Parts: sequence; C-alpha cells; structure tokens
Amino acid sequence: MPAGCGPAEQPPAKAAGPDSKQIDAAMRAIEAYMAADKPSEAVFVAEKLAADAPGLMRAHEIHGRALVALAMRPDLPTEDRAAVFVRAADAYMRAAALAPTNGPLQHATGVVCDTAGRHADAVRAYEAAHADEPGNAQFALYLGMARARDGRMDDARALIEEAERAMPESSDPKAALADLAMRSGDTARARAKIAGFEESRYSGMNPDEVDKGVLKTALDFHLVSRLTSLVAIDKTPARPAGERLDTRQIASMLPKGWEFGSVFGPQAEA
Repeated sequence: MPAGCGPAEQPPAKAAGPDSKQIDAAMRAIEAYMAADKPSEAVFVAEKLAADAPGLMRAHEIHGRALVALAMRPDLPTEDRAAVFVRAADAYMRAAALAPTNGPLQHATGVVCDTAGRHADAVRAYEAAHADEPGNAQFALYLGMARARDGRMDDARALIEEAERAMPESSDPKAALADLAMRSGDTARARAKIAGFEESRYSGMNPDEVDKGVLKTALDFHLVSRLTSLVAIDKTPARPAGERLDTRQIASMLPKGWEFGSVFGPQAEA
C-alpha cells in the first residue's frame, strides 16, 4: 500500500436515541416534576427528551405541557411568560406535525398558539381538530370563535350554533353567539341570546352563569332585561351658560288639605 494511503476514515456513528425504558423513565420524571409544581425541572428533562427523540410525538407534547406549566407560574414576569408561551407553541406544533389526525392534540395546539398570539397557526390547528372530529362541540366552538376574529361571521355563526345545539347546558356557546351579535350590531340576535340564557336555567345551567350571560349581553347592547333597565338622563342645562346664579326664598307649599298653623304653629300664618 503506498505510503500515506491508509483506509478511508469512516464517519462517526450517530448516537442511538433513547430506548423505550429510557423514554418511559423520562416521561415519569417530567410528570412527577409537574405534579410537584416544579415546572423548570420538568422543562429541563422534557427539552432533552425532545432533542434526543425528535420523531417521538409524546416527547414534544409533554415538552409543550411542561412549558405551559412554567408559563402559568404567577411569579413569572409578563415578558418572560410571553416568550415561554411561544416556546410552548413551537413544541406543540412539532407534536401536531407528527400526529396530524390527532384531534385533541390539534385542538390543544390551537389553544396554546392562540395564547401565544399566533392566530394563523391556531386556526390551522383548530381546522385540523374539527376535521378529525366534526361532531366534537368544543372543537366546533373554538373554530367558530377563530372564524369570528377573522371576520367570517356566517361560518362562525354556523359553527357556534352547532356547538350550542350539542351542549345546551353550557354558557360558552351562548356567550360566543352574544359576542358575535355584538360584533355585527345584531340586537335581535342579542335579545334571542338573552332569552336563550333565561331558558337555560331550566335545562340545568348554573343560575349564576345564567345571570352573568344575561347581564353582559344586555349591557353590551344597552337592552332592557330582567337584570337591567334604562335610565333617562336630561342633559339640557336648567340655567343657560353665562347666566348668574341667583338665590331667593320661595314659598313652601303643603299638600292639599294641610294648614300651615297646624304643621308649623300659629306664627307660620302671620
């Protein structure tokens, strides 16, 4: 063999990903950290698992959940919370890409993307969830509310009404329809929603939720309801601007049949 001509160097072998036992151990550790209210530790383990097993949907989903738990910490500064929600949305989108027909995962992805301010990504996820489970009222409701934000009022109304029919005891579709009516200035629909809230008390809706829905809808549309009324305010000034204020004594009048002497004494009649 000529000098300097040795066998070609082989590229280093790629490190094997974690096996099933390692994955299960990591998942248990992440769940335990979250149960113990230690989201930072959960994120640390989940981030490594997602990096070591990039093709594993569960790894990205639990990474997203750990990040959401961290974002919900009350002591987290607002600017940091927003950044963590963006990271959570990224993790959920990676998981959703690996399971495009998993309706619950797609719906969760939409909710997290919405929270992170990524509306277009949220809409795509809501659409995928609804396509996977068209009979799921919750999926229809969230897609309907997303359609309303996009100005697609007819589509939004159809989806939200579909959700209302499927879960008549819930106040969420009724509130969404009332909001939709407010966006379009439709007072007739707002009155119908108030009537719907009132009827819902007989189908098991919590009375406090009924009152809350009636009050909000009536106030938003300036409507008279069981809990609201109209007050007339006369804004016409009694004294024209610029005219001096004058003070004078005026006679006190008594109800018909009363006498000043009987009420205030004989000196009142003098």
